[in-house]
Amino acid sequence: MFVEVAQFKANPGVSDEKVLVASQKVHDNYLSMCKGFVSRELLKSEDGTWMDVVHFETFSDAKAATDNFPNNPSAKEFDSLLDVKTAKMMRFKSLKKY
Repeated sequence: MFVEVAQFKANPGVSDEKVLVASQKVHDNYLSMCKGFVSRELLKSEDGTWMDVVHFETFSDAKAATDNFPNNPSAKEFDSLLDVKTAKMMRFKSLKKY
């Protein structure tokens, strides 16, 4: 299992509701249909940092989803809400689940 973690803050003035609506669209219209998709969770800290955690079956599934993400119209809408200066993407191999 591979886990992709995207960390970001929303652009100034963008409400949580707007992020959540756009996130649902990108989930329904892209991520959930990607090969190897397992699950997804969206988190937010008290300081306004969001964390989007997506699980895929294989590294190649995760990489393909990330590589094709910018081409999806729902993804473009979601990305337009994010402060790119705060965005960070990491990919992890799951070694043990408790």
